[in-house]
Amino acid sequence: MFFFFFFFFFFFFDTTGNPSITIVNGFTVLTFISSGTVNFSGSSKNIGYIVVGGGGAGGGGYPTSNTGSGGGGGGGVTYVSSNSYSISPNNYTITIGTGGIGASNASGGAGVVSSIVGSSVNITAAGGGGGQLGTAPGGAGPGQGGLAGSGGGDGGIGYNAGNPVDGFGNGKNGTTITTNYGTTLLVSSGGSGGNANHYGYPGSYSGGGVYPLTGGANGNGVTATYYGCGGGASSGDGRAQTGGARTGGNGAPGVVIIWFSS
Repeated sequence: MFFFFFFFFFFFFDTTGNPSITIVNGFTVLTFISSGTVNFSGSSKNIGYIVVGGGGAGGGGYPTSNTGSGGGGGGGVTYVSSNSYSISPNNYTITIGTGGIGASNASGGAGVVSSIVGSSVNITAAGGGGGQLGTAPGGAGPGQGGLAGSGGGDGGIGYNAGNPVDGFGNGKNGTTITTNYGTTLLVSSGGSGGNANHYGYPGSYSGGGVYPLTGGANGNGVTATYYGCGGGASSGDGRAQTGGARTGGNGAPGVVIIWFSS
């Protein structure tokens, strides 16, 4: 008499933090835009992940000068683009870094670190730097763009009254990631510098923020909306000396994306 034994290994997960859960091309994709946890139980599993830190904010404009401030830098990016990272059954804490906060007549705030932590796993992505305030009349020049975290894009340099910095105002692109579940993302681009009472544009999915050589209005920077991107910078309006303090745009929060075969 022969006896056959079959062993089935099951993999279960549950989450907090209300992530989006989708099935894409045979993969389960968890997208966290707020902090939470994911608990894996049963057998070990191979996952892919993308961790993006919060983007930096653009600098606010000096109130009585045309000098533009610098755009915010994109947050750091840490990733494995295919489900090749082995993870053991355990509870993992997901932290989503907030974007930097824009200020009036001041440099922009830096973004905050995002992470996956637990069971000998410590995966982090730094926040992006805030754009610097453009100097006052008689100062050295425009605000410098915020420095990106690793994998993010630097923010653009602003505008010095009477001396536009051509070619340096645009924010830089972040990192393009093509996942094995069939999605391509551009994350964490930098915001652009401000220009004489015109706002800088934030980073986006199509690239770094655009330097406003024309257009724009009222000098307030624009808030970033895409994962880890930097906010647009601001500028004062020194032409009439009545511009008032201008506010830089906020950086975008980070994100954590985890996927595995369904």
